[in-house]
Amino acid sequence: MTKVALLLKKNKKQNKKVISFLRKKTKSLNIFIGNVGSKIPKKLFIKKYDITISYLSPWIIPNKILRKTKFYNINFHPGPPTYPGIGCFNFAIYDRQKKYGVTSHIMKNKVDAGKIIGVKYFKVKKNCDVRWLMEKSYKVMFILFVKIINEFFQSNELKYSKINWKRKPFKRKDLEKLCQLNFKMNKKEFKKRIQSTYFEGKPGPYLKINNLVFEFNPKR
Repeated sequence: MTKVALLLKKNKKQNKKVISFLRKKTKSLNIFIGNVGSKIPKKLFIKKYDITISYLSPWIIPNKILRKTKFYNINFHPGPPTYPGIGCFNFAIYDRQKKYGVTSHIMKNKVDAGKIIGVKYFKVKKNCDVRWLMEKSYKVMFILFVKIINEFFQSNELKYSKINWKRKPFKRKDLEKLCQLNFKMNKKEFKKRIQSTYFEGKPGPYLKINNLVFEFNPKR
């Protein structure tokens, strides 16, 4: 029986679908759910698994855990190899990308750096916002997830893609820089930054004037 560790982020709509699919594949499924900033569950340091799957997980898993896995440590990233790390939706919208994608790759103790297993691309709607790109990516990512996991359970083996990561992962400071607005920007740049970083209920574009921060909110 294949022993699977599934790492999820709390309150994600996709969680039920992912769990339901894996329960059809194995009776030995351990589920770990957390938020950004929460500690890695102790059980992951103790128990050994055949595969560990990170699906929008909030944790960066250390080598001490990764080395114990028998077959594969697999992460599903909601961005293509051109947008590793944080803010993948935001930077793609800012760059006016017409094509976007999601990536399955081997986990390392560094973010979005392991060998790529598969990538699935789709067309981006013109003038889309962050919510549209995120929701579309999550739908496509589940399709890729089903494909990759099915392949593993058929043979306990996965083939690697010839595609490589295109740059170093974006960091929190890179996203924060994109969110910054100032009066030196022209109208086009101002609008691009708002479109690519605004998401209702989340920190987004802002102006800083004399140590005062004014956050953009179109509903106020």
